[in-house]
Amino acid sequence: MNKLNLYDVTQEAIQEGPTVSGVDAYATRGYNTTHGVYIVPAHKLEATQAQQSYIKEIGLNPNPATLIPVETNSLTLTHATMQQAADIRQQIRHLGLTELMPFMYGELAQKVANSLDLKTPYSSVAHAHHAVERSNNKGQILSYFAQQGLNVPKGRRANNIQQATSIFEELIQDGFPAAFVKITRSASGDGTVCVNNSHELLHLFEDLRFAEALKQNEIYIDGLIPYTQSPSVLLNIGSHGYQVLGSNYQILKHKTASDLVPTVHMGAQGPITQAHARLMGPYIQATARFLMLNGYQGQANVEGLLANDINGQEQFYAIEINARQTGSSIPSLESQIIQKINKQPGTWYCNNNIKVAKGTNYQDIQTTLDEIMFNAETGYGVILSNFGIIEEGKIQLTIHAPNQSHLTELITETTHKLANHL
Repeated sequence: MNKLNLYDVTQEAIQEGPTVSGVDAYATRGYNTTHGVYIVPAHKLEATQAQQSYIKEIGLNPNPATLIPVETNSLTLTHATMQQAADIRQQIRHLGLTELMPFMYGELAQKVANSLDLKTPYSSVAHAHHAVERSNNKGQILSYFAQQGLNVPKGRRANNIQQATSIFEELIQDGFPAAFVKITRSASGDGTVCVNNSHELLHLFEDLRFAEALKQNEIYIDGLIPYTQSPSVLLNIGSHGYQVLGSNYQILKHKTASDLVPTVHMGAQGPITQAHARLMGPYIQATARFLMLNGYQGQANVEGLLANDINGQEQFYAIEINARQTGSSIPSLESQIIQKINKQPGTWYCNNNIKVAKGTNYQDIQTTLDEIMFNAETGYGVILSNFGIIEEGKIQLTIHAPNQSHLTELITETTHKLANHL
């Protein structure tokens, strides 16, 4: 492998300074499936090495990444890497690396690549910025889907209070129970707010972040669709085509008590059914076309809602795409490894937000879940991810099973054991 992996979630931020507290704990989230060379925060090196030993032991990744530790000193991993570029360049030349594989391509990633003399699919910072910003714009992709005759929630952009109010009132008059106000470049539900009435709408734009997005024409308002499930399909986009990497149903929770439907991403379960894959087929193809038209290369997903129409027929509505690695990227790829081990299809579940007491370590969790931890002989069970965040009071894990009933049993048992013993 000739790629340097840099998994820094702050690269997806709309506005990002050189310091973001705590996010480097996520910097080894994708490590279970990664080969090649991986940059990690120096103060997470011990935890990452423990994870390295663990995944070797269970046979998941017998040849995991070589580690390059970087002193972050309160900087983001991206900025710390650029600050120490001269030293890192020597190491990557010795290792024969030629390409950068970031969590998300874009302006920051391109600056890192330039500082390390590494290649990306993009020719310049401006090229990367243009391709990724356009590809991640919720308003533009929804408009593109609509132009292709595909289902999207009814709505449009707004750039002032009067326009926003008018769009909201039209949606309510058309029979929608509420509306979503979205910052067109946001992730994991943090830029999406459910608005139930005009008073809530006006109050939302008192928030500086939403007020600034409104001025920049970066607000999209659409009708809320009560849904049954939220499927997502993960793709890899190349210069001449695309490949489906996996699929899942998103696990969501309510952001506030007044929300009519959940919007905050908590995890995923996959893969989706063949029937739902067929429903999403035209949207997958349209997503690939849209990203290729914008010059994007790399991982991406398309996600949406399943809802029944007035005749009881299930319909798919696209709500957004994400031109980056997503929370389901790693379990989807991990699932493919497990299927090769088992030599048969299976099903999986991931949860990135299980809370435990601060100071908990991975041995505590392994002891608690001992009987249901992943077994290389059976090829099923619980696999821990991102040891770097465990001591901070959070677990990320996947559960793999041969069928849905077995998976449900493992989810229930995992939840019970963790709640009662940690």
